[in-house]
Amino acid sequence: MNGVEINKKLGGKPVEPEAPELPAVPRMIYCTQCGTQFDANQGVCPNCGTKL
Repeated sequence: MNGVEINKKLGGKPVEPEAPELPAVPRMIYCTQCGTQFDANQGVCPNCGTKL
């Protein structure tokens, strides 16, 4: 079945493909308590558990 046949079955309305969800861009920061560098998207330091 090709795209034209599928669109006919759906009432002739073209279907837009959904954009894939992009992963968060890493934003590296340093923990204020222990100095470990980590991704701010994590929300807590992986070394000592300090929250942002």
